[in-house]
Amino acid sequence: MTGALLALLFIVLTQAVGAGLFEWSRLGRLTDDPGPQPYVSVITPHPTRPEILYAGSLLTTDAAALVFRSADGGDTWSASAAGLPALPAFTGVKALLLWPGEEDAADTLLVALQGGGIWRSSDGGATWASAVGGGLDGGATVIALQKTATRALALTPGGVYGMLRNGNWKLHAVGLPPAGATFYYDLAADPSDPDVVYVAVGALGIFRSANGGGSWAAANGDLPGPPYNAREVSVNPLTGELFASLRGAGLFRSADGGRTWVASQTGITFETTAYGAVGAPVISPDDGLAAYVFNSDGIFRSEDGGRTWSPYAEGLSGAETISALAFHPARPNTILAGTSISGVWDLTLAPGGRQYVPLIR
Repeated sequence: MTGALLALLFIVLTQAVGAGLFEWSRLGRLTDDPGPQPYVSVITPHPTRPEILYAGSLLTTDAAALVFRSADGGDTWSASAAGLPALPAFTGVKALLLWPGEEDAADTLLVALQGGGIWRSSDGGATWASAVGGGLDGGATVIALQKTATRALALTPGGVYGMLRNGNWKLHAVGLPPAGATFYYDLAADPSDPDVVYVAVGALGIFRSANGGGSWAAANGDLPGPPYNAREVSVNPLTGELFASLRGAGLFRSADGGRTWVASQTGITFETTAYGAVGAPVISPDDGLAAYVFNSDGIFRSEDGGRTWSPYAEGLSGAETISALAFHPARPNTILAGTSISGVWDLTLAPGGRQYVPLIR
């Protein structure tokens, strides 16, 4: 390659970065309050309509609502919390699950609240009604929600509940430790095998279900421990590889459902937080090699399926803490980030999450 061509490529790349390409960009404000924005605890993009986004929040500002919705890709937002209960300050949404409506039909959503149970909307978040019953009551803290092939699952401090056909919830505890014997932290379904579900169970590690939550077995393999201090869990949607975050030990990856594990945090730093404190990664549904993860040091990106990582905070102000990540299924190679004080940001990279500049021949 000639020196002139190299120089031209350098100029093109410099101009692209200067124009904001390959950088995080802040979307519209959730509220009109000129001060800090509500803490974004979860982001749920619509799987087929790129203009529709949902965000759950904690009640950290006077103008905060539990759920916000955008109909223009995040340029503007409106509160979508009519009917949801009043909660104490600094509590709020723990999870938001979406069933997309067909064509122009309204979306159906479930929202999990800290100390407020589970609520359902059948009109795209415009109105909400309580969706507890059976083993769950309206004062329950619900930590996470997931969908399997046959049911919705809810994680609470007492264990995993499955939604019955009548809308009630039933405890699915076969093989899990009893309520009060441990702490339940996170729940993840395997999109590559919809009957497989994982739960992070504190000092007792990772448990796996191969029948949609009907029964469970430990999947700790050769993880360092016990105790394990498992906090978060996620699954590569294309390969089924499992990731587990162990506070104090770091991030681990399993390619065989938890029978064997390898450390998977090369490149993640822990300068502003305890060693090993890191979330479980989110992985692109378009490219199983592109992944993002965060801790209080910021956002890290992987181009090799979570084996190695590098910081990727270009464009972020640095004042906020990252609080949620989600790939946008309807916008290929786009990742969304929720923050503690500055709303929602997005980043779109070249295919596979890897930057490139086309060669000029």
